[in-house]
Amino acid sequence: DGKVPNGRALWAEFDREVLGCHYTGHHGNKGSDETITKVWTAKNQGDHPILRGVTTDEITVASWLYKVSPLSDSAKPLLMGRAGDRKPDEPVAWTNKTVSGGRVFFTTLGHPEDFKLPAFERLLANGIAWAAGK
Repeated sequence: DGKVPNGRALWAEFDREVLGCHYTGHHGNKGSDETITKVWTAKNQGDHPILRGVTTDEITVASWLYKVSPLSDSAKPLLMGRAGDRKPDEPVAWTNKTVSGGRVFFTTLGHPEDFKLPAFERLLANGIAWAAGK
């Protein structure tokens, strides 16, 4: 019904203000269409501390490719992805700095199969450490 439950508040700009993205769904690359998602390091981001120990080669992941573009000006893409040969490419991991100075790491990856990938596990560990200022 779209109503906000009693005792709760609607934060319509949460995606933009906190996560730094504009979520509008996914590219439908699962289900009857088994197009795979490919992921690679965003241009000029290979030295970012979150990507330390994460392969810079293109990898295949099980996650759907989410529509999150455009990112906020305060967000910096770290990994990009593509569903098969479809365009446009979409960010799949990025950082954001909130107006209050908060450090946010976000990824649209996270299918159970992704957790079997050492690169994904390293990405998560590094992202958590970076967001915590470690």
